[in-house]
Amino acid sequence: MNEIRWLSIGLLAIVGTMGCATSAAYPPSPRPPQVVPISPALPVMPATYPTDVPPGKDWGHFRGELRLELVGVRDARLIVDFGYIDPYGKDWSAPQGSLVNGASIPQAFWSFLGGPWDGAYREASVVHDVACVTMQNSWQDTHRMYYDACRCGGVDERTAKLMYWAVYHFGPRWEPRTGMVKELRVVDGNPTAVDVASVSPQRIAVAAPTAIQMQHAIAYFQQQSPDVDAIPTLLFPSH
Repeated sequence: MNEIRWLSIGLLAIVGTMGCATSAAYPPSPRPPQVVPISPALPVMPATYPTDVPPGKDWGHFRGELRLELVGVRDARLIVDFGYIDPYGKDWSAPQGSLVNGASIPQAFWSFLGGPWDGAYREASVVHDVACVTMQNSWQDTHRMYYDACRCGGVDERTAKLMYWAVYHFGPRWEPRTGMVKELRVVDGNPTAVDVASVSPQRIAVAAPTAIQMQHAIAYFQQQSPDVDAIPTLLFPSH
């Protein structure tokens, strides 16, 4: 049983669960966005949920020992290699020397469960942080990996889904951009600078959640446990 501290109306925050890996096993949802109308009068109060892990469910496993050293006020550095193997066998690596600080989790949710290094979210948050910096996978897959890693770390189902909803809709995003770069090549026996196409990920601006959206989301996941594949289309009123 994991106790969730439901704080005040919209200033709550999901703390540092750190990231999980992803793979092509998570295709984009074909479902259209759905806005869930929820009355502001719904209670936001302390609640306890069972872990509710289905028998035999494979959430993958973490690789190596998580060892961090603090660097400054918020940052931490991995002093040995770490990683997460997701349920599909994909390795989400967090190499030695990586800097992490919980920034991949929207800060508006930080006060909800504690700090980025607290509780069962620590391992998932570290891997998620690194994946959001390297941007080697799509942001959609990266955030889905976070959900699986949270469950692997022992986060209860409803809390993990609330955290997945938060990072999917308000966490880091990026998209591939193609540009031209100069590359030195041998042309007719002579070294020549030529223009070649280069694809690199570029950040996409993401709006912060409103207090009302947070209130609705917390109240909704307190009462409901939707299918995880429906979470990318799950929207709440912003005012």
